[in-house]
Amino acid sequence: MPESDGTTHTGIASDDPAEGRPPLTRYDALLAVIPVAFAAALLVAQLFPVSPHRALLGASIVGVLAIGDGLFRNPPRPTPAA
Repeated sequence: MPESDGTTHTGIASDDPAEGRPPLTRYDALLAVIPVAFAAALLVAQLFPVSPHRALLGASIVGVLAIGDGLFRNPPRPTPAA
Protein backbone atom coordinates (compact mmCIF):
# COMPACT_ATOMS: atom_id res chain seq x y z
CA MET A 1 0.00 0.00 0.00
CA PRO A 2 1.56 3.36 -0.96
CA GLU A 3 2.15 5.76 1.88
CA SER A 4 1.87 9.53 1.63
CA ASP A 5 5.64 9.91 1.24
CA GLY A 6 5.77 7.60 -1.77
CA THR A 7 7.09 4.54 0.05
CA THR A 8 5.29 1.26 0.39
CA HIS A 9 4.57 -0.53 3.60
CA THR A 10 4.25 -4.28 3.34
CA GLY A 11 4.05 -5.09 7.04
CA ILE A 12 7.17 -7.26 6.71
CA ALA A 13 10.20 -6.47 8.84
CA SER A 14 13.05 -5.13 6.77
CA ASP A 15 16.47 -6.79 6.71
CA ASP A 16 18.09 -3.38 6.25
CA PRO A 17 19.92 -2.61 9.53
CA ALA A 18 19.98 1.13 8.77
CA GLU A 19 16.21 1.39 8.50
CA GLY A 20 14.72 3.21 11.43
CA ARG A 21 18.00 4.75 12.55
CA PRO A 22 18.36 8.50 12.77
CA PRO A 23 20.83 10.04 10.32
CA LEU A 24 24.42 10.54 11.42
CA THR A 25 25.10 13.91 12.98
CA ARG A 26 28.05 16.25 13.19
CA TYR A 27 28.78 14.88 16.66
CA ASP A 28 28.97 11.34 15.32
CA ALA A 29 31.60 12.55 12.87
CA LEU A 30 33.54 14.30 15.65
CA LEU A 31 33.57 11.10 17.68
CA ALA A 32 34.75 9.14 14.64
CA VAL A 33 37.65 11.56 14.11
CA ILE A 34 39.32 10.54 17.38
CA PRO A 35 40.06 6.84 16.68
CA VAL A 36 40.82 7.62 13.04
CA ALA A 37 43.44 10.15 14.17
CA PHE A 38 45.09 7.57 16.44
CA ALA A 39 45.04 4.90 13.74
CA ALA A 40 46.57 7.35 11.27
CA ALA A 41 49.22 8.32 13.83
CA LEU A 42 50.24 4.71 14.37
CA LEU A 43 50.36 4.14 10.62
CA VAL A 44 52.54 7.21 10.14
CA ALA A 45 54.84 6.04 12.94
CA GLN A 46 55.27 2.69 11.17
CA LEU A 47 55.76 4.02 7.65
CA PHE A 48 57.89 7.10 8.27
CA PRO A 49 60.81 7.89 10.55
CA VAL A 50 58.57 9.52 13.15
CA SER A 51 58.68 8.62 16.82
CA PRO A 52 55.49 6.89 17.99
CA HIS A 53 55.38 9.33 20.90
CA ARG A 54 55.32 12.31 18.54
CA ALA A 55 52.74 10.69 16.28
CA LEU A 56 50.49 9.93 19.26
CA LEU A 57 50.98 13.45 20.55
CA GLY A 58 49.66 14.75 17.22
CA ALA A 59 46.68 12.40 17.40
CA SER A 60 46.00 13.53 20.96
CA ILE A 61 45.96 17.16 19.86
CA VAL A 62 43.53 16.32 17.07
CA GLY A 63 41.30 14.49 19.55
CA VAL A 64 41.35 17.36 22.04
CA LEU A 65 40.49 19.82 19.28
CA ALA A 66 37.59 17.63 18.13
CA ILE A 67 36.22 17.29 21.66
CA GLY A 68 36.70 21.00 22.34
CA ASP A 69 34.90 21.88 19.14
CA GLY A 70 32.00 19.58 19.94
CA LEU A 71 31.65 20.70 23.55
CA PHE A 72 32.56 24.38 23.58
CA ARG A 73 32.78 25.91 20.11
CA ASN A 74 29.65 24.26 18.64
CA PRO A 75 27.86 22.64 21.60
CA PRO A 76 24.73 20.56 21.14
CA ARG A 77 21.59 22.61 21.37
CA PRO A 78 18.20 21.33 22.40
CA THR A 79 15.77 20.82 19.57
CA PRO A 80 12.60 22.87 19.72
CA ALA A 81 9.48 20.99 20.80
CA ALA A 82 7.18 20.03 17.98
